[in-house]
Amino acid sequence: MRPEGLAGGRGRPGGRRVLSWACIGASLWIALEILLIVRAGGHWRRAPWPGQAPITYVSFALLVLAMLGFAALAVGIRHGFGNRAAWRRFAGRLALAGFSLGLALAAGEAVVRHFYQTTQGFNSIEQMRELETRGGDLTTVSDSPLVVICRMSDNKRLIYEMRPNLDRLFGHRTLRTNSAGMRRDEDVPLTPPPGTFRIVGVGDSGMWGWGLDQNQGYLEVLEAALNARDDGRRYEALNFAVPGYNAQQNVEMLEARGLAYQPDLAIVGWNENDFDLPFFMYTRRDHWATRQSYLLVWMFRRDRLGDLLKPELLKLGDMDTSLVDPIVLEGAGEAGVRTQFERLRELSQRHGFPVAVAGPLGSTVRGILEEVGLPAFNVHRDIDVAAYPQDFEITYMHPRPEGHRVIGQHLAAWLEAEGFLPAPGTGGRP
Repeated sequence: MRPEGLAGGRGRPGGRRVLSWACIGASLWIALEILLIVRAGGHWRRAPWPGQAPITYVSFALLVLAMLGFAALAVGIRHGFGNRAAWRRFAGRLALAGFSLGLALAAGEAVVRHFYQTTQGFNSIEQMRELETRGGDLTTVSDSPLVVICRMSDNKRLIYEMRPNLDRLFGHRTLRTNSAGMRRDEDVPLTPPPGTFRIVGVGDSGMWGWGLDQNQGYLEVLEAALNARDDGRRYEALNFAVPGYNAQQNVEMLEARGLAYQPDLAIVGWNENDFDLPFFMYTRRDHWATRQSYLLVWMFRRDRLGDLLKPELLKLGDMDTSLVDPIVLEGAGEAGVRTQFERLRELSQRHGFPVAVAGPLGSTVRGILEEVGLPAFNVHRDIDVAAYPQDFEITYMHPRPEGHRVIGQHLAAWLEAEGFLPAPGTGGRP
């Protein structure tokens, strides 16, 4: 009788068994690597070979082949490479595992596509038109669909604007707007009360306060900081910003709405996506028609998932010109931004108030501002970002509340240092 633990009667059967278990262990180790790669979504850099090479589809396929190769080697070592019965059993189990895995992947792909089809695309102009037509609220999985806080604008160059008199949660944050659609608790008279220095802010989601509770944005911090000067003057910083606006809409909002409030100073909030077309110039994407595998991207290249979910750009021929002025296309890109900043400078000169552009300014927009001759508050330059915790996200397009507090305080100091504010004890504009 063969002793327990031996895998055959030739050579050193105990050594063969140890070697086969070593191959099985290598196979399991590679399987663990694969699971870690999937869990990390493609950002896993602990590659199972020297050099810490990033994972790609090809390297992932090689990992799978290596795992199967070690498993096959274990079978050959344990049962003999000429044992057809053992190989048939191995092939059958492998085929069953492959079929089950393929079925699971197909089901997973369908589930992922269905999820994104039913939860994404609720910020398209089609959805806004639908909501305007039927009225009421829009039920979505998203906790921050812009269509429930915005409405179509009578001004075709603005395209859309904030809904007035809101009092709700948006993204689990408190949101209130006044009767003019500003993110402000109280209504504001068109004519500033005597002794008031009025700042009008126009911008996008950064200035508006995305992810913030009411009164946490840097304009509100700026207003409080200026009033803390206690110089006998009342300061107002009116927040006309709207999420998704670009440079053209910002200037249009200032001219169409902001001028009526007789500003002493205008601040234009900037983010690098202000080079792009307005947010609602995109149409909802059909996720079922996309050829790329959503499941594979989610598993191995999660950094590319945003490209799959991004709404599709409307072509000029697809635009409903009863809702959108085709001239909005001219406001995008470097040339469009330069034109809008020139328009901003002309508004400033014609109506007699200074303007400043504020935000995380990249090299391209800095060059445009220098060409046009507009002053700029650049958070990269005018704030010592390294002096604050990184999680304040001061230079990000959507800073944390602490980041907004820092920006507002430094902006107040910058405005005073640059001579935008009236000197203490004086009246009128500086």
